[in-house]
Amino acid sequence: MLSVVDKRCYKRMLYEVLDHDPTHDDITAFFERLKTAVANRDLRLQGITTDGSPLYPAPLRTGFGDVPHQICPFHVLKELPQGILCAVAAERHRLAKSKPKLKRGRPSSKEKTARRLARKSTTIQDKISGLFQGRFFFVKRRLKPSERKKLLQITQG
Repeated sequence: MLSVVDKRCYKRMLYEVLDHDPTHDDITAFFERLKTAVANRDLRLQGITTDGSPLYPAPLRTGFGDVPHQICPFHVLKELPQGILCAVAAERHRLAKSKPKLKRGRPSSKEKTARRLARKSTTIQDKISGLFQGRFFFVKRRLKPSERKKLLQITQG
């Protein structure tokens, strides 16, 4: 759905519901309709705020020239926690791949390499568990002292 709202009176001036994802052609046609709607109301376009999609800058330049383009901060703030959680998940997967492959059963007490690999595997598994359990500490705005201490433990090393 493409929609335009007049900031002065918070009334929707124009909208279009699409049955597919918008393309540059759809947005360019929509901006042409917006240009005529603005002219019909004797208004002047002073700026545009969008959700930050990469589809908008080129049609904006062709349709309106050098109008200031601002990205809505709510959309940016909405994407930040998702990006952080994706990065934490990617780190968990990277750690899981770096875990050494162990033989089945308990490591032999006589083989030093088997014991060393078992310790390394346990350490990595503890890091993975810490990242998973504390994944929401990364996106919280204010942490309690105990949560802050736990986050510092997770990110150490």
